[in-house]
Amino acid sequence: LASLGSTYVRVAGIFELAGWDAAAGVQMWSGSSAVANPLGGAPVATAETKATAVDGQMQGQLGNMPVGFYVSYATAPGVAAAAPVGNAYNTYSDNLGVVTNGTATKSSLNVSGEVGVLPEKATLGAAIRFGRSGDGKTDNAIMLTGTYKIAQNMLASMSFTSASGSYWYSNAAGTGTTDKIGNTTYTINLFSAF
Repeated sequence: LASLGSTYVRVAGIFELAGWDAAAGVQMWSGSSAVANPLGGAPVATAETKATAVDGQMQGQLGNMPVGFYVSYATAPGVAAAAPVGNAYNTYSDNLGVVTNGTATKSSLNVSGEVGVLPEKATLGAAIRFGRSGDGKTDNAIMLTGTYKIAQNMLASMSFTSASGSYWYSNAAGTGTTDKIGNTTYTINLFSAF
């Protein structure tokens, strides 16, 4: 039997800031857990579970339009190159799907905003990510989104996401981290509740 040796702590606060509803928080993961060995060998190994994240948000009004702004930053430290199992939260896949422990700190800074262009009816939003993969490559993205309330309990949403950075390109031999396939997505959803 494997013991549960990981700890997760979340501390958050809600407050008013210049007339806006605001919140901020910190998350921390620590300890170790039994996981599948990403480099093969023994079917189960013990990996560290280390990561930290901070986040914040503000919601209020601009004119008669409701708006929200959100930001988060997370890191997971790297491991020594020779370690077969290091930090479970810091791995990456090459273009053949081989999962490897990251030797550089994996991180992600995310900033987003949403505005109700037609209050109670339609919203527009945008987000940007500045990330670093477990092997030190850049992994950035932008997202544009919109929602439209068709009727009570019925919502349509559309989004466009485009990723960029050195993580998304193979070298000439095709042995890089990954390739550009899948770096752009379009999504259309229709939600309904009864």
